[in-house]
Amino acid sequence: MKNILFSLLLLLSINTLVAQTGLMGYGSAAAVPSASANPALTTDARWVIGLPLISSFQLEANTSFKLAESMVKTSAGKTVLDLNRFASFSKERNYMQANMGLDLFSVGFRVKSKNFISVGMQHYSSISGTFSDDFIKLIADGNAGKPVVTLDNESLYINQFNAFYAGLSRSFMSDKLTIGARLKLIQGIGNFQTDKSSLVLQTDANSNPAYAISLTGNLQAQGGGLYGILLDSTLRKKTSENVQSNLFGMGKGVGIDIGVNFKLSDKVNLSASAVNLGNITWKQEFSRFISLAGTGNFVYSGLKKDLGAEGQTTISHDIDSVRSNFDKAFTVKTSKVEYSTALPTIFAAAVSYNINEKHQVMAMLRAQSLNGQKTQLIGFKYQFTPFRSLQLMGGMSLVTDAPASIGLGVVWSPGPFQLHLLADNIKAVTAIDNNNYAQIQMGLNIVLKKRKMAEVVVLPPQ
Repeated sequence: MKNILFSLLLLLSINTLVAQTGLMGYGSAAAVPSASANPALTTDARWVIGLPLISSFQLEANTSFKLAESMVKTSAGKTVLDLNRFASFSKERNYMQANMGLDLFSVGFRVKSKNFISVGMQHYSSISGTFSDDFIKLIADGNAGKPVVTLDNESLYINQFNAFYAGLSRSFMSDKLTIGARLKLIQGIGNFQTDKSSLVLQTDANSNPAYAISLTGNLQAQGGGLYGILLDSTLRKKTSENVQSNLFGMGKGVGIDIGVNFKLSDKVNLSASAVNLGNITWKQEFSRFISLAGTGNFVYSGLKKDLGAEGQTTISHDIDSVRSNFDKAFTVKTSKVEYSTALPTIFAAAVSYNINEKHQVMAMLRAQSLNGQKTQLIGFKYQFTPFRSLQLMGGMSLVTDAPASIGLGVVWSPGPFQLHLLADNIKAVTAIDNNNYAQIQMGLNIVLKKRKMAEVVVLPPQ
């Protein structure tokens, strides 16, 4: 057992980790596990039928921006984003990230009580970016007042794919040990990522017209699937045709989920899992690498607070002007390239203690990627089962560089249905603030329990 856990930790230490399995739902016997959960953790149901598109929806978001504190009320009573106030809270390096998982369909069934088989399809989307303090202030205030701006923290990453999966979990040692695995066939939808070498803005507030910008440097980016098409003008003319006829050939990959659950005693339970070990290879005909270099001068004075008001330029006017001058000043080179991207791996480990049939406590450790760096989450959860069809949960999460926050969850099972609503970091859900992240999971499933047959005893004739 120790060797299994050690091997899992060693394997996961070399992967980029992104959290998706939440604290509230992890290890809950009442909540139906999603395609992102530990494959060794299953329910005691005979059949689990996921309703299409609503069996499990998971959303995670985190940011360093102070969005809530940047909102102000206008004289008309409307709440709007104040760009100058937003920029005043920016740091040297700012980030944002959002991950979404959606079970498109899922079915699970038990075979001879010890085996649980699951099949289904899941969609996954991830978008993240980093932005420098200078870039945010340039958007809010224009470029006057700072003659030279160096952009060295800008990046953008997007990854989207579907996964067809089949999983099996099996119990051993009189049901004390359960090992599970899921094999996933990955269908890539789109990938985009930037790799900036150097980019310098030099401004001249005394120019005529004012605020002329000299942009020097080079930028590299690559895109696969749909984003590869968008980077290539020849493919972009046939986007609808390419998508319809080649959606299943834009990117392919293989992934695997592994998990283990061990009942150390009647009260203590240990579990660990690694989800999404694998990668996607983006096909050459739908992958593009772009490189641009040059020097340009064009007018840009920043976005106005009252966009579209009389006598002021609009966003569309500004964007069209910048794009026109940018295209003239820079040389864009496009080439085909086939490359691979790693799947967003999820790692979680937990220990739970059953106080009695109604009360349970759990501690959880999870490695993930927030703001582009590996970060650890430590969570503590208490769950209460007042009666069989209802389970209530509450707990606290501690994330590196983020304030502590509470989580809540409820699992309700009226008849053959199972409804769950789980949220980690409630404060961040209501108002995403500095160094906070939020996570929510909800779903509706049909759960058919295994009925116990009455034992019939035939007595010998008297």
